[in-house]
Amino acid sequence: MSDSFRILATGELHTSDLMLCFIPASDDAFYAGQAFHAALQLANTQGAVLYEIDANYDPNAEYHQEDDIIDLLGSSMTYKEYWGMFPDERLERPAPDWQARILLQVSSPVVRLRSPTLDCYLVAETGHDLGYGDIGMAFFLALMPLAPQLHSTQADIPSEDGTPMLQPGYIRPGLAAQDAAPHPPTIEWQLGDEAILQAASYPPKSQRDWAWAWPRTYGPVYFNLYVNKTADELNNWLARVSFYRYQLAQGVLVQGEKGGSFADGYQQSQPYAYQLCEQIPGWGRLYFSNGQIAFIRSYQSPSIVQQALDASLLAAILAGELGELGWDVLDGDYVCFQATGDGLDSLRYYLDPYCDEDRLRAGWSARLSRHQVDASMAENWDQVAEAVGRHFHIPGQQFAAASNLEAWLRSTPITELPREAQVAVRQLVYEAAQEAIRRLQLTNNRILWSWRLVQTTG
Repeated sequence: MSDSFRILATGELHTSDLMLCFIPASDDAFYAGQAFHAALQLANTQGAVLYEIDANYDPNAEYHQEDDIIDLLGSSMTYKEYWGMFPDERLERPAPDWQARILLQVSSPVVRLRSPTLDCYLVAETGHDLGYGDIGMAFFLALMPLAPQLHSTQADIPSEDGTPMLQPGYIRPGLAAQDAAPHPPTIEWQLGDEAILQAASYPPKSQRDWAWAWPRTYGPVYFNLYVNKTADELNNWLARVSFYRYQLAQGVLVQGEKGGSFADGYQQSQPYAYQLCEQIPGWGRLYFSNGQIAFIRSYQSPSIVQQALDASLLAAILAGELGELGWDVLDGDYVCFQATGDGLDSLRYYLDPYCDEDRLRAGWSARLSRHQVDASMAENWDQVAEAVGRHFHIPGQQFAAASNLEAWLRSTPITELPREAQVAVRQLVYEAAQEAIRRLQLTNNRILWSWRLVQTTG
């Protein structure tokens, strides 16, 4: 495709008098093929690339010269001879129609475009979204010139569908990008003398849906937030939260204008419990209790209304309104943790569309692995507690074994505790220790206990 694709410039770009508009890079006008891949790679290393495509070229057509050879029924002939026999199959390549395209690499999935006449947010795309996984999680924006008849005398205007249009004259790294590394152009762009393109500022204008790490079993799935607030304080906080409309673009929830209320999607079913309204498709609940918020869904896909309400609550939490916290994503079908974190920064990173999924999953795999504890020789609950203590190397038996285990679970930071343990125990011992097991499970609700029952022999 090299004769239908040519690079004009990389890095700093001069766009002369072109009136540009932002469009999805996955649009057919950008050629989703090897030529486009080459442009993506250049944008990934140089920050920006200006190139041209032959808009009249059909990448699926077979254009040939008259002296090209064709193999036909065991013999060969030139295309001139072949077309003489089958004139209707002659395919002439049309005259080239060279059109400019621009790709920019940006540092955020959502960027803010500001000028004297514009202040809006744009959603970027990743190389992976565009079909090129080797580009990784780099984010890209695409621009193309408007047809001359669509030009306006106003320099920066929104089009009829709201797509930003501008006539920058040049595109170069902004002042904030000059000393940045490793790729200065990805930090901020200066689009002409007056327009700036930069990462959206905090509080975040975009986030992932909170259930992204869940593998979508039958469910339900729980998103548990552990906060230093009472249920009454959480109810009072809910009344003060600002709610926004969100749109879902490229898997990212992008915050729009303020509007609506919590009651648009949830209705109160109990003093601290809320149920998704019947007219809203999907299934969802929200519970407040002392020290905890629980978002709950089933396998049914949430509606954008539900996602927007949840995202508005989380945007307020990410801004620090409830202070420090811990959090877990729990699959209620298989009863296992899917994700976990401690601290507000960990939640911000989990909901950041730019987070490194592989790194997060590797960390969860290590922290959430199941421990197998053998207490099959225990004859009573204290001996079960002793076996658990030996397995986890619980220090200093200050109390009876069961009390010492509970004290350790209450006082040890969650980052130092096991998160899931399966204990092999005799069935008769298990049946006789139901109250002790209930007390153990209530000691720390961020730990999952399960029991493998061993039949008593002889």
